[in-house]
Amino acid sequence: MIYCVDGKGESVVEGKKIMIYSTNYLFIPAGKRHFYKSDAKHPWTIFWVHFRGTNADVISEILYKKMLTEKNTLIPSDELIGIFHKIYGNLQMGYSTDNMIYTSLAFSNFLRLFIFPDKNNEEKKEANPKAFNNVIQFLKDNIHRSLTLSEIASVVNVSPSHFSNKFKEITGYSPIEYFNHLKLQKACQLLRFTQLRISEVAMEVGIIDPYYFSRLFNSHMGMSPKEFRNKKLMSNV
Repeated sequence: MIYCVDGKGESVVEGKKIMIYSTNYLFIPAGKRHFYKSDAKHPWTIFWVHFRGTNADVISEILYKKMLTEKNTLIPSDELIGIFHKIYGNLQMGYSTDNMIYTSLAFSNFLRLFIFPDKNNEEKKEANPKAFNNVIQFLKDNIHRSLTLSEIASVVNVSPSHFSNKFKEITGYSPIEYFNHLKLQKACQLLRFTQLRISEVAMEVGIIDPYYFSRLFNSHMGMSPKEFRNKKLMSNV
C-alpha cells in the first residue's frame, strides 16, 4: 500500500491505469501484475508498507475494491501519521515478540482509518460544526467576491473534492451553489431596502455581468430583479 500525502503519481494494476493524487492511496494485492511511478513534474511524497497475515486477503479485497471505485481518498491526520511513525519506530527497536505484537495491533488500527474513513473519533466530530461555521462565515465575509472551490476548501485545509462531498452531505448543496444562495439572499435585501441600480446590486454580490446576475436571480426566485423590486414597491402602496 502506498499513501500519497503530496504530489502525484500513476500506476497500472492488472492493465488498469490508476492516477494517484495527494490524499489518495494505491493498493496492490499480492500476485497482481503492477507498475507505478511518481510524476516527473510533481513528484509524490509517500508512506508505503508491505504486509501479510491471516486476514490480509480480506483486508486486501476491501481496500482494492475501494480504490477501483475511486473511494481511495483519506485526508491526512495527526492520528494517521502518528500511528505510522510509532509502527516504524517500534520496528527499529528489533523483532522481539512484544514488538511484533504491538506492531500488529497498531497496524490494524492504521488500516482501520483507511477502511472506515468516515468513522471519526468524538474529538473530530465535535470540531466539525466549528469548521463548518468558519466556512459559512468566510462565504459571508466574501459575498462581494467570486471564489473558487479551492479557495473555499482552503479555509478548512482539505482537498477541494473531499470538501465538496462533505459540504454537500451537510447542506444538500455544492459549495458554489450554497455561495450563490447567499449572494441571492444578499441581493434580495439590497433590492428591497436600497436604491442601488440592479447592475450595482450585482457588483455588491460579486457578479460583474448584470445579465448573468438577472438570469441567476430569475432561475432561483422565479422573477427578474426588476420584478422583485417592483413587487416590493407595490406592497408598500
